[in-house]
Amino acid sequence: MTVRSGYYLKIPFVWEPGCPVPNQASRLRFRPAPADWLAEALSEVLATSLDPADQLAVAENGAHRAATVLLALSSPYFKQEPDWWQLAQTQGGEPVGFVLCSVFAQNGGQPFEGTIF
Repeated sequence: MTVRSGYYLKIPFVWEPGCPVPNQASRLRFRPAPADWLAEALSEVLATSLDPADQLAVAENGAHRAATVLLALSSPYFKQEPDWWQLAQTQGGEPVGFVLCSVFAQNGGQPFEGTIF
């Protein structure tokens, strides 16, 4: 598969008001991700990602810089709050993943679409 520079291959999903919210998994706990842990974890994920956009970012900047750029992403088109970025842990406290949420705003206006990186 070939993806041109500047294009992202992502799979969208839709949740609409009125749809049921799934129960939280009892095997995992979520809490705001500490910034230093998140930067290191994201760097490791980007270094081995199969996503063409991630591979391009790592090839151009290295994994650590690509993670730093992604975490600092802000513009009139994105809104995110630090506590939206969650660390997933087992019940024993072992980190097993993370969730990075952002909201896009069309032309810098009202938020209209959310995403999970």
